[in-house]
Amino acid sequence: SDWLEMRPRRALATALVGVLLLLLLLLPPSPLAPAAVPPLGMAGVAPKPRLLCLHGKGETGADFARRIAALGELADLVCPDAPHKLGGGFAWWLLPPGERSFTTPVFEGWDETVTFVRRNWVEQGPFDGLLGFSQGAILIAALVASGALRAAAGSPPGEPESGGTGGALSPPPRVLLLFGAAPPGPLRRELAALAAAEGG
Repeated sequence: SDWLEMRPRRALATALVGVLLLLLLLLPPSPLAPAAVPPLGMAGVAPKPRLLCLHGKGETGADFARRIAALGELADLVCPDAPHKLGGGFAWWLLPPGERSFTTPVFEGWDETVTFVRRNWVEQGPFDGLLGFSQGAILIAALVASGALRAAAGSPPGEPESGGTGGALSPPPRVLLLFGAAPPGPLRRELAALAAAEGG
């Protein structure tokens, strides 16, 4: 039975490794790499990209780190616990009774979550990107849809905006990896507007 429980974890890790390897081959070298380090394929080895990893609802950062440990060969992974306690784990926001992240009209604790992500981006960074699974992936979509990854007009990156949730992530993420995502309920319109503006 342990083997059956591990199969989904191995499948997730294998899929994540494949996607990350493809992205690493397609993206330009990390801006975090020192200028003296040669690119891949030359005499030296480029530093691994760094990813801030956002776990699913009810998990812990340590649980998620174990599930995606295979990615550690390709990237430095930082997996914090979400800011809201939920049972034996954590959540990126709390939900009204009977709601799911893709149906709810409100994410309870949203401002605290945005502040938490931005603080971790600065204090534990620099990072090349964000990786999210399930509620963590929905969080990345919600950050994009809400504009939380962009600076407000006239706000320097990292400076607080009028809503108190801070400025854009700086440096901005070069890659966003979402696995097991759904549209964020409170931001469906904003996400649809972004897709329409991009021709999608």
